[in-house]
Amino acid sequence: MEINIGSKDNNREIEIEVSDLQKAKDFLEELGLVAFRQQEKKRHTFKLGEVIVDIDTWPSIPTYVELEGPNEESLKEAAVKLGLDWKNVVFKSARFIIEEKYGIPVSSLHFFTFSKIE
Repeated sequence: MEINIGSKDNNREIEIEVSDLQKAKDFLEELGLVAFRQQEKKRHTFKLGEVIVDIDTWPSIPTYVELEGPNEESLKEAAVKLGLDWKNVVFKSARFIIEEKYGIPVSSLHFFTFSKIE
């Protein structure tokens, strides 16, 4: 589970490991939170020096690579090593890309999963 805290441009992430998804959901609902969306993605994570390389697959869009690193120079170096063209880099969130490029209104969906999009 990943929790983003802050404004859209200034997020702080807190990650916790959850061994039982249903218990985690029950816990959050017990705290008064209301579930409004279920979404899934498949992610494979690798490390290349100081750069984290994620291969993400979301429902109904092509798989893509996400790079996270300490600075732009390290990201460019990783892109070169991976054979990626820096001219094709997009500095947008996954949600923005899914909605704007692929026309899937993730923000208004209740389910964005591999078995159900509505």
